[in-house]
Amino acid sequence: MSQAKPWSDAITAMPVEAPDHRWAGPTEKCLCGGRLMCVVCQFDDGEIGSYMLDMKCLECGAVLTAPTPEGDL
Repeated sequence: MSQAKPWSDAITAMPVEAPDHRWAGPTEKCLCGGRLMCVVCQFDDGEIGSYMLDMKCLECGAVLTAPTPEGDL
């Protein structure tokens, strides 16, 4: 039986030198096909209140721009 690994292993395994895909605009998916992202956020009353728009793909480490609700920019 395999043991679950801590989420921090995914952060540690990301390449340091990774592509910058912020030019592609806000996206929910990386150009590599990855859909799991590392995002910095702040919680307000138990929900995500705000977040930084720079995010990293956990598959390839690329820097991307997080999507926002329509009209927030």
